[in-house]
Amino acid sequence: MKVLGICGSPRKDANTEIALREALKIIEEQGIETELVTLAGKKIEFCNHCNACKTGPCPIKDDVPEILEKMVSSDGIIIASPTYFGNVTAQLKALMDRTLPLRRQGMKLRNKIGGAIATGATRNGGQEHVCSAIHNFMLLHEMIVVSDTVTAHFGGIALGGHEEKVVLSDEKGLETVKNLGRRIADLLNSRRFDK
Repeated sequence: MKVLGICGSPRKDANTEIALREALKIIEEQGIETELVTLAGKKIEFCNHCNACKTGPCPIKDDVPEILEKMVSSDGIIIASPTYFGNVTAQLKALMDRTLPLRRQGMKLRNKIGGAIATGATRNGGQEHVCSAIHNFMLLHEMIVVSDTVTAHFGGIALGGHEEKVVLSDEKGLETVKNLGRRIADLLNSRRFDK
């Protein structure tokens, strides 16, 4: 079993990545392998809807194919993003659009467990909209979307913004992030033991 964490922040080691690492840590404690991919510094071109992916590989040469391979080989995926104008970052949206080959060529993300984490400059800074955008993406891939249980209902929702490491002092936010990790680990472990 493996869970892939994708951090959509353009800033490395910032609040969103810290929050994602907290969720992955909980999952690792449950005996599940994890991997983190950050989009910071990655070359991710926009989809131009050339339709080449209907029958073959995407002709765009950048860092996306490697990320898509990691998504396909994972049993669960957590996507995290800071809130940019009430939505995910441009980098993450570009990656989401570029997953079209995975849908067109056999629904390769179908039935994978998925969850969302969002950070924002204030408690109600649009994080639920970010989680919703991530959930919509996952639903289009026929993934199984989970929440964080009873704490925030949409996923991990924490403080972020430009204040360095502010997420570490957000106890309520980190609780939602950790609960999301527990929920994903529980579901994946139940699948393992059902076999």
